[in-house]
Amino acid sequence: MKTNLLHRPCAAAFFLLLALPLSAEMVAVQGGALPKTSQFPGKEVAAFQIGKFEVTNSEWKEVADWAVPKGYDLAGTGGGASNQKPVSFVTWFEAVKWCNARSLMEGLTPCYTVGGVALKTGTTLPDV
Repeated sequence: MKTNLLHRPCAAAFFLLLALPLSAEMVAVQGGALPKTSQFPGKEVAAFQIGKFEVTNSEWKEVADWAVPKGYDLAGTGGGASNQKPVSFVTWFEAVKWCNARSLMEGLTPCYTVGGVALKTGTTLPDV
């Protein structure tokens, strides 16, 4: 069994983050300073988009299947009750790598990097 699993209560942290333009399935979030109670109080963050709906098991599989031949260590990750239910049993690191892969798949720049390189494998914390 995997540790640090991403469960439904924290699924909001896993919604896909992409660059503009805004699509019908994305919601724009205004940038600004993080609150004093956050891990990075006062840090400025740019505006971004977040998925309106949770990522389904089917969506996860589609991106993971695309990403594995490109060097992402997402083989055998994710699961769920059915293809149309939210994906479950993924770690935070897998979710971050999946978001990078989804961005690349859609022709966008990945936002999670380590030393300026898109995070594809391992469990190194991305640059902040």
